[in-house]
Formats: sequence, C-alpha cells, structure tokens
Amino acid sequence: MSRIKKKALINGEETEITIDSGADITYADGDFAKKLGLIETGETTHILYADGRTEQARGAKGRILIPNTCCDADANFAVVDNKKQSGNEILLGNDFMENTGMKIDWTKKEEYNVECPCGKFLQRVEESGSEEKENPSCSPATIRLIKNLRALRQ
Repeated sequence: MSRIKKKALINGEETEITIDSGADITYADGDFAKKLGLIETGETTHILYADGRTEQARGAKGRILIPNTCCDADANFAVVDNKKQSGNEILLGNDFMENTGMKIDWTKKEEYNVECPCGKFLQRVEESGSEEKENPSCSPATIRLIKNLRALRQ
C-alpha cells in the first residue's frame, strides 16, 4: 500500500488530501465534511479498515480539483465521525481515480506524479516572461484549473 499527500480544492476550499493505493472508497471525517460543505445524500455504506474493523458511514457528495492535473470532478464520500480510525481528514480512494481516469505513478514522490485523463500535467504550461499561457492542447478542465491556481497564488 502506498500513500501520497496532495493539496486539493474541495468545494472551493483548499485542503490537503491523502491518496491511498489500498483504499477502495473516498473517505471524509464528519467534522471536516461539514467544514468543506459536503452535501449528504441520505445513503449509508460501511467502511472496512485494514485491520478488519467495519464502521457505518453516511454518503456525501462534493467536488474535488487536484492541482497539477485536470482532475476536476464530482466525488462520492463515505463520511464517518471518527477520524482517529484512519488518521486522515480526507482520503481519496480508487473509486475516485477510476471514475476520473486519474493515474498515479507511485514510484515518483514529486509534484507531477498524478496524471489526469487527458494525459497532460500542468508542467506543460508554458511561461512567457511574466505572463503564463495555457498549452493549446490542454483540455478545458486544465485551463479552468490553471485559472484557479493563479487565483490561489494571489
């Protein structure tokens, strides 16, 4: 099992997420889910932890945008009230990666190990003087992401 930490925007709120190669579902701590404005769906599910314990979870939805990729998609979360179980406020599971086509190169620990479905990284953004330009081959989602990142820098 491998884990990496990434900065992300969830419902427009900047946060740090853990991406876990062994997690089947995307998880959020209950208090943190409220802070991020995740919308509860009324559905319930169960989380199976690596040590064999299970816990009932509430379903919720939110939007995740991961910088350095064009991964900008709705996500389903399993919300539980005890983050001590996993030690993470947000854990991104394989369900999100499969739904978005996002790929992880687990051998790389640097910034560009997450690849978006269009196969492009933000490192392909060209810089010209002080003005950044979008790569014309980037998808509309990548261009939106670049604009959001610029806003975060200001």
